[in-house]
Amino acid sequence: MADVTYDSCRWTEYTMTGLNNGNYPLIDNALIEGVQECQTEAKLTVCDIKEFCSEKIITLPILDTDRDRIPNREDLDDDNDGISDADEIKYGLNPLDPNDATADSDGDGYDNITEIEAGTNINSNNFTPKKLTNIEIKQIGEYKDKNYVSFVVENGIAYILSDNSLKILNVTDKNNITVLSTLGLDGYKYKIIKQNNYLYIANGDKGLRIIDIKDRKKPKLIGTFKEYSWTEDISIQGNLLYLACNGGGALNIVDITDKKSPKLIAKYGDMGMTVVEASQNYIYGDSFTGKQGISIVKLSDNRPVLIGKYNENSSSAHVTDIKVRGNYAYILINHVGVRIIDIRDKSKPKLVTTINIDDNNKALKIYAQYLFITSNNNSGTQIVDISNKSNPKILGKLFTYNGGGEVQIENNNLYVIGHYKGLKIFTTIPTLFNKKIIKDTDDITSKINLNKIDKQYQY
Repeated sequence: MADVTYDSCRWTEYTMTGLNNGNYPLIDNALIEGVQECQTEAKLTVCDIKEFCSEKIITLPILDTDRDRIPNREDLDDDNDGISDADEIKYGLNPLDPNDATADSDGDGYDNITEIEAGTNINSNNFTPKKLTNIEIKQIGEYKDKNYVSFVVENGIAYILSDNSLKILNVTDKNNITVLSTLGLDGYKYKIIKQNNYLYIANGDKGLRIIDIKDRKKPKLIGTFKEYSWTEDISIQGNLLYLACNGGGALNIVDITDKKSPKLIAKYGDMGMTVVEASQNYIYGDSFTGKQGISIVKLSDNRPVLIGKYNENSSSAHVTDIKVRGNYAYILINHVGVRIIDIRDKSKPKLVTTINIDDNNKALKIYAQYLFITSNNNSGTQIVDISNKSNPKILGKLFTYNGGGEVQIENNNLYVIGHYKGLKIFTTIPTLFNKKIIKDTDDITSKINLNKIDKQYQY
């Protein structure tokens, strides 16, 4: 028998077979995973068939299921499928299996991640996301300003990147939005994303900038990274950042384990790149090969490898955003619209359909079964039901006259920024989602101890 004991942690006994000489046995990942939630060394007692027992202290490898450079014991989403470990355990899914996000547990036509975001029951086909034919949209708040470029909203706080600064707003009271702080930033700004207590900014000629926001009233620039090229887009998975670099570069993959000293671990392409999306160890970019469309790259042992590509017929087609959800990629193309691409076979991406929008198309946002498309001119922000990928339905439009921008969603409210009129906040009637609070990923201490997960989830 093998019995592992650690301080207050104790793991299940395992029977070791074929040990006729007392040698150290092979240990399966279940044992390693279970122990490692406590610490990184184990005391192992091994007995051979003659009942001769000995103790060994072994060092356990650091498990990182999704290879995002955050150990499982710290990672809030061990398999990087977009569903937190806490939610996977709550709904009876496997926090180490990335494929269950796109599974349909109750067979109601909606995959699990869509139902969890919509606030419906993934295990009951009697409680499904709302099927709406149209919606009424009502403005409930605004903060007038100019030159907004990109933003994030989380837990009632908006982090807004403008042409010359980072502005942090308290948007809890829609009738009294207040400024918590402003941090001046030079250079061209393209994109801002948030993970835990840090903001990451694609800062054009200044490269990558990392902002510490533990104290929202005193944000601090703590790290930078710049190659020779121009940084225009950014995506994140764990402690890996993917930078879309134009002007002689392409994809830069950067390790941000040390926020103060980011390190380049790999580069790919030399044709220039303006859009990047990372999803489950695959990277989707617009110009890896010099043709418009998307290319799909996989990071294998720190080496990017081209897996497949989808090309537009027109060389003038300009991709402005890419989003990936489950088995589909959504490609926003200027003056074309949205291509919905089936990526189940990543070596041969296939066009499913196109949502036609002849406008200066800006950005995409996916939440539950809805796709939000922002454009700069006449189309505003369109809300599309994408439950049926081959026949998406436009439900409504936001005419903000705001110069395009981005959309974020929290607590059934839609937040839209633009270049001319700042931030606008809307609600929909009826509400798009069943659940009130969408997500809280700010507290890394809420990590579930995998020791408490049934053994079926350990492998």
